[in-house]
Order: sequence, then structure tokens, then C-alpha cells
Amino acid sequence: MSRRKLNKSVPQISKKEERTISKSLSFRSAPIPTVEELQGYEKIQEGLASRIVAMAEKQQENRQKIELQESKSFQNCQEKLVNGAVIYRLLGQIIGGTVVLSALIGGIYLLSIGRDLVGYITMLGAIGGLAISVGLRNKDENRKLFEGLKIFGSEYMKEQGKYPVIFVSLKDLRGDTWEMCLMEIKKLISKIYREFQYITEKMNEDDKEIYDSIKNRKNDMDLNTSIELLSEYLFEYYGERVIILIDEYDAPIINAFDKGYYNEAINFFQVFYSSALKTNDSLKYGILTGITRIIKEGIFSGLNNLYVNTILSKNYSEYFGLLESEVIEMLDYFEMKYKIEEVKEWYNGYIFGDKRVYNPWSIINYVDNGEIKAYWANVSENTLLENMLD
Repeated sequence: MSRRKLNKSVPQISKKEERTISKSLSFRSAPIPTVEELQGYEKIQEGLASRIVAMAEKQQENRQKIELQESKSFQNCQEKLVNGAVIYRLLGQIIGGTVVLSALIGGIYLLSIGRDLVGYITMLGAIGGLAISVGLRNKDENRKLFEGLKIFGSEYMKEQGKYPVIFVSLKDLRGDTWEMCLMEIKKLISKIYREFQYITEKMNEDDKEIYDSIKNRKNDMDLNTSIELLSEYLFEYYGERVIILIDEYDAPIINAFDKGYYNEAINFFQVFYSSALKTNDSLKYGILTGITRIIKEGIFSGLNNLYVNTILSKNYSEYFGLLESEVIEMLDYFEMKYKIEEVKEWYNGYIFGDKRVYNPWSIINYVDNGEIKAYWANVSENTLLENMLD
């Protein structure tokens, strides 16, 4: 094979000109040389320009293939992220729905055996969770849950689906410092505000700006009155006063006492509770649950309009647990009555007011598992009480 010869008809160029052309071509960034550059290549060797163009076109083709592959990979990643977010949100809804459904089933069972008050309170918590998720828009559908139960024909049913409900659980506010606790409070309030995002459609621009600033954790000034504000917005949206349910109200106070930021916590929660439950014109009624009575012992002097029921009160003493007659009825239903004496020995002995009751959690787990053992864990924090008694 003979090597391509130089075109002798093409005027020869000097070494200086050749170096200039080569230098100018080596610094260019476009994929295909210009006409002038191609002419320069032809002066060096016949057919060289065609080869350069072919190489440039091949390079451009390869670059396009790489870019196409990168684009497809990016799209695949985006699709996976979106699908993952959808699945994550769906799983959250399923888990949340399962928890609410479990509470509803438990409340329905208690109502079916005539435990009106405790069953009603159990279902109230569950319905509070539903109200946060769907507002009052499914009240007719939710009403079907009570059909065939004793409560369905009672006076309580006229209240079903009537009021917006704010449910707040403070059990997880356990920061080691006040700053950490405050961050957890912001996250909790933001989550509650996001659940009610739909009410902003009827707000004016000023209220919407305040609402969004709390939801997005950018408003510390209104944080301690955020539940009162939310109840006002819900009252304006529905035209009905609001029910506020606060579970484990004392958990952050006890933790603050233990971790050394008690004063900061008290200053915050004094306003948090009193604004929501005392000076709130949008409130229908509120329920607080906890393991201590610290809210009535001077530190919350601004909140003096509470009606307190403890394990020593007689009014609702039988509703803090299961009566022996109810336990026997339950065991008989599940054909486990033959172990009643053993059940008594393990799970009886709680006295509330003037009633001796069984631990509901232990009884339900025993019936579910069929095994006699300790199911109740001592999870309460007594640090505050222990220090007061020292």
C-alpha cells in the first residue's frame, strides 16, 4: 500500500506558515474547523481536510450519544426519586391510617360492651387524627363507623363530625437543651399546620403570610400562640369552634426539669397552654392528659379554669381500666375464661377512686397472645416528683 503523496500542484508553504496554521488549529474549541482552517490543512496535505471533518463529525456523534445516555440516566434517577417520594408518602398514610383504625376498633369494642365514656374518649383521639387529615369533609362517611353500636342512638352522635379537632402529642419533646427542644416544637407545629394547609384557600394575604411563616418554621414570635392562632383560622374556615386535644402535656416540662432548662420551658408553655385553653374565643373545649398535676400547682397560674380528674377521683374511676366483670366477659368471648384466677393474680390490683380495675393494655395483649407475662413497661418519667420529694 502506497502512502498518499503530497499534491505537487498545491503551492508549498514555508515551515513558519505551517507552524502558524498548526498552532491556530490546536487552540480552537469548535467541533468542526472553519473554511479557512480547512484550506490551511489542504495546503499541508491533499485530503487532510476531509479526514479532519470526518473525525470531527465522529467526535460530535459520540458526544451526542454520551449526552443522550447521561440525559436518560438523569431522567431515570428523577423517576426513582419521585416514585420513592410517592411510595414514602403512601407508606406514611398507610401506617397513620393503621394506627387510627386500631384506635377506632378499640373504641368500638369498648362501646360495644357498654364502656361509653372510655370508648368515646378512645375514638375521640382516633377521630382527632382523622380530623387532622381530612377535616370535617368525610363526616357522613365516618358516621357509618358507629352504626349498630350503643353510642349511635345516644345524644353524643349529634356532635359527631361537627367540630374541627386539633390533636397535639408532646411525648417526643425530649431535647437535651432548650434550643433542641425549641427545634422539636417548631417541627411539631409545622407538621400540624401542614395538615391543615387547605384552609389557607379562604385566608386574606396577611393571615396566609403568618400561617406560612409558622408552617415553614420562620416565625418564632408567634410560636407560643400557634395553637390558638390555628384554632382561630379553623373557626373562620368552618364556622364552628374548635376542640383541642393535648396528650402528655407534662412530658416536655418533666424533661426540661431533668435536663436543666426548666425556666425556659415554663416561660414558653405558660403562654402556649393559656393562650390555647383559656383566652381563646375559638375554643369549644379542650382535653389535657398527663401523668402529673403540675399544671394546677402554681407554675401555670394563668390556666386556672381546668376541671381535673385523677386516679383518686371517683367520678370516672371505673373508666381508667377494665372492671372484673368486663374482663370475665372478654375472656369468656375468646374462650379463655378458665384462666381467670391466673389473670387476676397478674393484672388485677389497680385502684382508681373506689374501683379496682385491670390494666387494659395487659389484658388486650394477653388475649391477643394467649400468654401470661408482663406486658406493661414502666415508661413514665418521675424525675420531677422525685426531686420535689427529696
